[in-house]
Amino acid sequence: MSRSISLFFSLLLACCSLHAQRTDIDSLYQRGQVRKALTLLTAIPADSLSRDDMHTIFKCYTELGQRQKALATAKDIVAIWPDDGEMVANIASYYNSFKEAAQADTALMYTSPYMQRDSSNVYVFRQHVRALYLTEKYGAAINGCLKLRAMGDSTYSTAYTLGRSYYLSDNAKKAYEPLMEAARLKEFKDPNSLTQLGFVCVETGRSREGADYLQMAEQALLPPQKLMSSIYHNMEEGYMACGQNNLVIETLERHLSYIPTAYYLYYKLSQVYMLMGDGAKEEFYLNEFLTRSTADSEELTQMRTAAQKRLLLLTKLKEVVGK
Repeated sequence: MSRSISLFFSLLLACCSLHAQRTDIDSLYQRGQVRKALTLLTAIPADSLSRDDMHTIFKCYTELGQRQKALATAKDIVAIWPDDGEMVANIASYYNSFKEAAQADTALMYTSPYMQRDSSNVYVFRQHVRALYLTEKYGAAINGCLKLRAMGDSTYSTAYTLGRSYYLSDNAKKAYEPLMEAARLKEFKDPNSLTQLGFVCVETGRSREGADYLQMAEQALLPPQKLMSSIYHNMEEGYMACGQNNLVIETLERHLSYIPTAYYLYYKLSQVYMLMGDGAKEEFYLNEFLTRSTADSEELTQMRTAAQKRLLLLTKLKEVVGK
């Protein structure tokens, strides 16, 4: 009898200890101390881990960018609890993210059995349909998208997949509406939906509309001017510091082709050619700078004054050489 009581109290203490540990883990995770929470969780014996514990481990690995460990944890969860739609959807999403048929086939290995038991889980259904599309089962993908819409799914993923599936099934006219919806959901800033919408419009006789959407896609694909200007500027400074003038010139020319109104770059080109002793090209870029720029800032005014003085000096040098 005393042995039974002792065992009971030992188990009770262990449960209380584990409960307190889980409370600490939850507190750490909620406050963003993910690595500490994960360390405590992985210290719990595997046979004592609950479903919630494993979900938290999955979330920790995900937040730490450890995708393979997160995937392995999700698979462990599904192996024990095959009805865990959240993890089935996460596994399928991982494989679908590669956008390759072979990987999408693996996604179907997880979604198909689940769908046979429960077709009402929108998250799993959406990944199932995405995998059907990626494996070129366009008819099944279309049917799935239509069912998802009937279930109230109005996401970009479903609209885009439906539009692309119609288009790749040689039904460009039907592709227009879902692709338009996908583009709207992304506020006409998503290059993928804009490009596909543009193609559909051109093929179905909406030529001008299609060209406009393709132009919008082009603009969406271009990086911000401010960012590119900063990248080019630092590349120029880096090459200049290394004395690689030819690379400085190449970078300045690319910078200028990307931002043609950055007229001060003509002045910078003239300075590089001055360092290289190429007076003809230096003079050419000084004239280009003065012709294109205006004195609309103190910095540009100073640069224009310096350029004018330099041109006068070059003219005098040519006269001396000519004599």
